[in-house]
Amino acid sequence: MPLTSRVPAIALAAVAALGVGGAAASAHPFGPPLTATLTAEGTTVEVVWSGAEDDWMALGEWTGAFAAAGEESRTGTQILMESPEVRDYLLDNIAVTQQGQDCAGTWEGIEDLLDTGATLHFDCPTPVTTVDVSVTALTDINEAYRTVVTAGGQQTLFTATDPHHALDITQTAGDADRAPVLVLSSAGVAVLAVGAAWAFAARRRTRSAA
Repeated sequence: MPLTSRVPAIALAAVAALGVGGAAASAHPFGPPLTATLTAEGTTVEVVWSGAEDDWMALGEWTGAFAAAGEESRTGTQILMESPEVRDYLLDNIAVTQQGQDCAGTWEGIEDLLDTGATLHFDCPTPVTTVDVSVTALTDINEAYRTVVTAGGQQTLFTATDPHHALDITQTAGDADRAPVLVLSSAGVAVLAVGAAWAFAARRRTRSAA
C-alpha cells in the first residue's frame, strides 16, 4: 500500500505488514539497511536519516502517528512528515555527544520522505571533529534492524547490540575512496555467514581426515 494512500487505508496496511500482536514479528529489517548521513559545520552536526517505504510505515504504526491522525484525509506521507510522534521518536533514538556532553538535538523536518528523509541538527559545545553517535531507531521494533551511517568518508554499521560509535567527521575525500561498503542486505550477510560456517566445517573435516 503506497504512502500516498489516505489515513485509514495506510493504517490498515501498516498493521497488516507488521503482524497482529506486535510490530516485532513481521517488520522489514531484512532488506536494505536504514541509512544516516552525518556532516558537520562549526559546532553543528547535521544528521539525515531515512529508510524504505515499509520502514516508514512501521515507524508510523509503532509511534502511533497513524492512530493519532484519526480519520483525517491526509496521505500517509503527509502524516509522517507532520507527525510530532515521529519527530519525538527520532530525537529520542538518534543522539550525538561530544567529550561526554550532549549535543542538543533539534528537528529540522522532512522535506522528502523517501528521497531525502528526516533531518536533525545537533548543536555541540565546540567545533566538531570527532563525536560519539548513538542510533537505535527501529531496533525496538525488531532487533534485526541496522543502520549504515556515513560520516567523513567512512561507513559504520549500527545495530541493536552495537548502537554506539565514535565517528570522525573530518576525514578527507581520499579516505572515502578506501572506505568499506557496508550497505548489504541481511540476506547477503546471511549468505556470507553460511559460507564462512561451511568453509570452517570443511577445514575441520580435512584436519580430522588427516
